[in-house]
Amino acid sequence: MRHRYFSKLIILLSILIAMALLASNEARAQASPPFGTWGSTAGPATFFVSPQNCFFESRLYNFRILGTCSWNPSSGGGILTIFNVYQNNAPFYYNVVYVNATTISIEGEIFERQN
Repeated sequence: MRHRYFSKLIILLSILIAMALLASNEARAQASPPFGTWGSTAGPATFFVSPQNCFFESRLYNFRILGTCSWNPSSGGGILTIFNVYQNNAPFYYNVVYVNATTISIEGEIFERQN
């Protein structure tokens, strides 16, 4: 009788441990795409993201990347890929990190949300 009690207790503990391990491996919160218009604090650069298209423009270096985009999220930002229509949909990858609700960092350069 005592042997059955310990067997049931071991099975119950095993189930609880398995549930705790699965709960700790749940998907972490994923960052949403940085929709909106963002302006660089370092110079005349603009970054625009919408569900339909994206662009990055630098008036200082006189170039623009425009096209459809995809978002690969992480817990604090993600990778935004713009498929540039000016270069046969060549992909350009941007590492985006959220600093706060109105500020992001793109490849280390700080951008603030524009209204």
